[in-house]
Amino acid sequence: MRDSRVSCGGVAAPDNKNILNTLGVLCRERLPVALMSRDLLVVCHGRFTDLDEEALTLAFDIRPTGLGFSPPAFCIGSFNLESRPHLFTTRVKRNPEVASEGPGVLQVEIPGAMRWPESRMAVRLPVPPTAPLRMRVRSAAAEFEVSARDISLCGALVQCVGDDVPLLSAGERIAVELELDGKTVQMPAIVRRRAPPRYGLYFPNSVTEGRLDPPRAWRKMIDAVARYT
Repeated sequence: MRDSRVSCGGVAAPDNKNILNTLGVLCRERLPVALMSRDLLVVCHGRFTDLDEEALTLAFDIRPTGLGFSPPAFCIGSFNLESRPHLFTTRVKRNPEVASEGPGVLQVEIPGAMRWPESRMAVRLPVPPTAPLRMRVRSAAAEFEVSARDISLCGALVQCVGDDVPLLSAGERIAVELELDGKTVQMPAIVRRRAPPRYGLYFPNSVTEGRLDPPRAWRKMIDAVARYT
């Protein structure tokens, strides 16, 4: 993995103009971000909203995923800028007092470094509302439509559309079909997490002997979704 760092350290100093300028752009454009725990589970989606250089803090408007919301003291941020994935690590300064489905404001330390990994294994891409991504699930019991909340090279967080859909079990093997801009990709999947109507899916075909090796068509699909951010 190639690792290009803007700087090193836990918290950015006020004179670190590269990071501060980048964060300023992200906040002005209110770009989407996914915040993850150490084990790379997405705990909430949000948007960059405010940068305080004096207090060395960064704020997000967030909405929890619904799979259980408890922002960790240490978290990993994932976002796309100019169709390129970026990662940063930070510590939470102030947790929002919100319900599992409600919006709130999360305040963190300004990150001292940003990375843009060549491999996107750890990068979760929030699916923006502007992306006309369609997704269908086929289980042993039925076939139904779902809405993708975020995607990565080896999985997705989805939400069932409508009330009359069968429940999926943890460990259940299903088939997933995704369509965007006239292109269709089919992926076998395993249900790894469940909090109906939302499910965390794992794509086993993206990993070969412990090595990330997703199908080329799936890589192209993720790139296409990223262009809508």
